[in-house]
Parts: sequence; C-alpha cells; structure tokens
Amino acid sequence: MRRRLLLPLLVLLPVLVYSRSLRYPLLDFDDPVYVTQSPILRAPGLAGLALAWRRPYFHDYIPLTHTSLWLDSRLAGLHPLVFRLDSLAWHLLASFLVFLAARRWTEDETLAGLVALLFSIHPLAVESVAWVASRKNVIALPLFLSAYLAWTTGQQEGRRVAGRLAAIGLFVMSLLAKSASLGFPLVVFGDSLLLGGRRLRVALLEALPYALLAGGYLFFAIRLRHDLPETPLAGPFGIAAIDLQALALYLLNTIVPLRLSAFYTLDLDGFRAIASWAAMAALLAGLAGPFLWIRRKKRAGFLLLWVLAGLLPSLNLVPQPHPIADRFFYWSLPALLGFIVVAASEGLSALSQKIGGRGPDGTPSRIASGRVGPLAGSAAVAAFAALACLRVGFWSSSQRLFEDAVRKSPGSSVAHMHLGNVLSNSPLESDKQRAAAEFETMLACPDAARALRPVARDGAAVFLARMEFARGLRSEADERIARQFSGREGNPDVALLLAQYELATDRPESVIRRLEPGILALPGIPQLGRMLMQAPEMPYRYGPGALSRASDVYLALQQREGLARALSLLGKAYLQAGRADEAATSLSIVCALSHPGAELLRDLASAYEAAGYSERAQACLRDAQALASPKGPS
Repeated sequence: MRRRLLLPLLVLLPVLVYSRSLRYPLLDFDDPVYVTQSPILRAPGLAGLALAWRRPYFHDYIPLTHTSLWLDSRLAGLHPLVFRLDSLAWHLLASFLVFLAARRWTEDETLAGLVALLFSIHPLAVESVAWVASRKNVIALPLFLSAYLAWTTGQQEGRRVAGRLAAIGLFVMSLLAKSASLGFPLVVFGDSLLLGGRRLRVALLEALPYALLAGGYLFFAIRLRHDLPETPLAGPFGIAAIDLQALALYLLNTIVPLRLSAFYTLDLDGFRAIASWAAMAALLAGLAGPFLWIRRKKRAGFLLLWVLAGLLPSLNLVPQPHPIADRFFYWSLPALLGFIVVAASEGLSALSQKIGGRGPDGTPSRIASGRVGPLAGSAAVAAFAALACLRVGFWSSSQRLFEDAVRKSPGSSVAHMHLGNVLSNSPLESDKQRAAAEFETMLACPDAARALRPVARDGAAVFLARMEFARGLRSEADERIARQFSGREGNPDVALLLAQYELATDRPESVIRRLEPGILALPGIPQLGRMLMQAPEMPYRYGPGALSRASDVYLALQQREGLARALSLLGKAYLQAGRADEAATSLSIVCALSHPGAELLRDLASAYEAAGYSERAQACLRDAQALASPKGPS
C-alpha cells in the first residue's frame, strides 16, 4: 500500500466510523467522575490543574490524562463535542504510530499499513475512543508507542543516548496517563532479544531501567487501589484460569468482533470449569497453530510477547474491579493484529507455492498472482469498519449501552447493576419497576457475591425497600432494611444509606438524629455554614481551597465526597422537617464542597425561600436553569 494512499485512509476511515459519536452526550458511566463532577475540571483558574498533579484521584494517579481533560474544559466548558474530538485525535495519532511500529515488526510497508488501518477502525477500540472516561487509553498508547519508537531509534549509531533518554521520558509520561503502560520493559526486552538478536544478558540490561521505573510505579498503583475488591477468584491457579478465559475472549473478539459488550461473564470456578480448558484449547489453536507455519518465528514471538505486555496490568498485577474489558486490550490490539496479518500473509504465500503458479487452463491462479491478499485485506477493513459503526451506536446513551450488555452477558451482575442504576434515576414509574427487576436479577447472578462490592448490594436493597414502601408494604420494606444492615449500622457508608432510606420514607427526624451529632461535631463545620450564609457570593462560587482554613482538612477528595453526601441528606431532612435555616446552611456547605447539579440548586433555592432569602433563592433557580446549557454553568 502506497503511503500517499495510506495516510489519508488512516484519517478518513476512523473519522467516518466515529463521526456520529461526536454528537453523543456524556454518559452516566464514569463520565461524571472524570468530567462533569470532577473537582479538577470544576475548580476555578489553575487550581484544578494543580490538584491533578498534587494528589491521586479515583484510585489512580494519572495527572497527564486529567490535564488533557482540563484543557478541553477550558476550551468549551463541558460541551461533549470537544472531549470527543480530542479523544478521536489521539486515536488517529495512535494509528499512525502503529504504522511506524508495524514497519519494524513486519519489515513490509504494505503489511504495516494494513495493521494500522485495521487498528484504526477495529470494533475493539470503540470503547477507548467513543467513551470520554477512557481518555487515559488514547493518551497513554501513543506515548507508549512513541517511547518504543524512540528506543528503536536509539539502536542507530550516534543516537543511543538521545534515544534512551527520550524513551525513558515518554515511558514516564505514558505511566502518568495510565498504569497499563507498565508492560513496556517486556516490550524492550523482547525487541532486543528477538528482533535485535542480542544475548539474553544484554537484553535484560536494556530493559532494566524501564523495569525499575515500572516496578516503582506498580507498587505505587497497588497502594492506591488497596481498598478495591479482591480478584474474583483468589490464588495463582484461579487467577490463571480467569486470565486464560480473558485471553481467549480477546482473541475471538479480535478475529470475529460480533459479541462485544461493556461487561463480560467469566467462569470463576478455576480449572474445575470447562470454560478454562476450552479457553486453553482455543488459544493453542488460534495462536500456536498459525505460529507453526510462520517462517519468521522470532518476529511472531515478539508480537505475542507484546500482546502479553499490553495486558499485564489487567491480568491482576494491579487490582481490577473487572477481570476483562475491551479497553484493557487497546495496548495489545496492534500487536495481535500484526500477528494475524503476518500469519495470513505467510499462509497465503505458502498456499501459493503449494498449489502451483497456474490453474488448469494455464492462467495464473488468483493466489499466485497476488490478488487474494489485497482483496482479503480490503474485505477485512470494510467488515471491521461496518462493525465498528454499529458498535459506536451503543455508546449513544448509558441505557442503550447497559441494555446491550445485559442482552449479551445475562449472567453479569455488574451489567444488571449498571442498567438498574440508570433506570432507577428515570422519572417514569415503568422504568423504576424495570430497575427493581434488574436489581433482583443482579442479586441472583452466580457472580454477585464475588463481583459486586458490598455498597452495590446495599444500594440495591435500599432501592428495593423504597419500591416496597411506595406500594404500601412498609413492614416488608423495613424488614428488608433490617435484614440487609443488621449489625452494620455504625459503618459510615451504611449510615448514609439508612439516612437515604429514611428520607425517602418520610422520616426526616430519624435522618437528623442519625447524622446531625457526627457532622456538627466536626471542627469548623457550623462556622463554615454561617460564613457561607453571610458571604456576598453564592456558596457554589467558591472553589476548593477558597474556604475557611478550618474546613480545608475536609476538602481532601475521599473525605469531601462523603461529607457532602451526608450534609446533603441532612439538609433535605431539615427541609422536610420545616427547619429552613438549618437546611439552608447545610445545603450551602454541600454546594461549596461539591459542584452542585440542578436538583441540589433547586433544593437550596427552596431552603433559601423558606428561610427568607428570596434574592438568593432566585439566583439559585437561575443557575439551575443555566446547567441545562450544553456548556454548563458559567
């Protein structure tokens, strides 16, 4: 494939595939965490940028990713178009870098161009590109590839020092975008040993600096995730069984991407499960079989090593809430596509030699004439592009995405949980009934005990109890709550859920008795509430760090969120109980600690109105209406 044709295609085809996703809204699936509710993006001036680099956020330290999102927010507020365009631009860059890397893997520009084209429009990449919360993928992979290309440049005479320094810098940057880049030392080792032909000792020394960096970052990443759920199946053999199933599913979805889903179901019974042995057989047939006819076995081995390197963090080196996801394969996809393209190319070449150069009528056979390869490659590109277009459509809304996941993975408790959460927020009673059914199914799934965090099961119990209460089954609802939370009432998370249930069942005084003593005992909280009520600015105009020194200790991300939730429930309980002044002060603090949505602003407006602050109430209502604007509040 000529380069002057390839480069336009590497831009045109992905743009066509992802063009309609540019119109999609942000999803209720981690997009609030990284965009709409992120304190990094919401903080005024440069405070958010400083926050991104100063401390971890949401179990990760990925300041480069947050910097990218922060820059997008400064261009056009929270308008989804800018975020989606930026993600697509990074993916286009990754596709071009895949082409440059694949030239080294294949030593053939035509094959390298095919690998890059397949990667640019492959349906497995859709989750990373069409989902704004997955920005870390599309930033980290280009940096990972750039580090690799810089390292290969360092193989040339006179460029060794510059290449190594550039590779180290780019590798560190890729880690600061996402920890999935941890497998880079394995890539360097494999290239040095298998492609460079160096001795084992030399290859190990080449990889050593990157291994030290990766090891240090791995220790740091594990510490950040210490409170995440354990691997669904503990022990090395259990983890190996899960990883074999995941690898087999990745291989299948790369070759035949027809059953892609936001969530997948794996058999958690270890090597007692037939699925684990079936996965091993599929991997042997799909990878070892083609490996036998590939002549350049060292290159093929390097590509398989890259696949493993790209998956290292998701193979439970770093704790993962879910053992498999399309986005985890984004690093490995180029190498597996390279392996498949090389295997297909050499297979066609071997077949051409075996059947002879001419057909029965004396004319050259299609295989021998070299026409089958380009036709097969073009057909694969067209098929993957069409499937990617279909896959992009499922990312148009959270509900559609999770309904698709439930349909394709009916045994996934996580899929039912997410669909139930989306439906439970709908104002339609029919959707709430569907949500209750999803939560019931979620709790009955075989993997529920191991795949769901306790807070998910607790939240489902509260929602189901509220639905029972709404149907007049008050005693049944109270019994469900007592059964679910017996002996755990002192847990802070449980206290918030119980307060949520009591508020929904018209028991505001119970909420006040439960939450008021602990919150008002916090140093500085009553003073902060009075200060915000008397300040000339509305409380939500204050950014993190702009409040009183006494409250700064509570602005740490993990504590700040819990405090805001507790104060929000307490403020609503005060409002229901007719204690307007207390409601206004509590909700004012909430709005100062967390960037409020329209519903919270309307609650604050009601509290201000009831407390006699009419001007503030009108200002709140105006700002609540402004949140409906695509750019969000000013």
